[in-house]
Amino acid sequence: MVTSWALATIPDSNGVSYSFGYGVALPNGPVLATAAIPDGTLVLEYSCRGASTGHLMLSVGGADLVDSEYDCGRVWVHTIVVEDGAVAEIRATAAHGAPSAYAFRIVKR
Repeated sequence: MVTSWALATIPDSNGVSYSFGYGVALPNGPVLATAAIPDGTLVLEYSCRGASTGHLMLSVGGADLVDSEYDCGRVWVHTIVVEDGAVAEIRATAAHGAPSAYAFRIVKR
């Protein structure tokens, strides 16, 4: 059920996808995903459902590029610039004590 929601919410339809992930984030239990990404301008797309808000962090080479709490029920988009190809770390956590399903994709358009 989470898989079909994630694929429908953030489809692989625009650009080259370097990472795609989804799951359930629980309170006080961040979910970690890693992805090798190239240098250049990339787009992080993310969403959640099942709670009113979620929290997502993206860091590359130890630098936090995205650290935001966001409303569930829509897709959020952040443009990021990566100087050198590196490993991105994505952390999804449940905000305000409510578990939520989350999905993200990193693409180069």
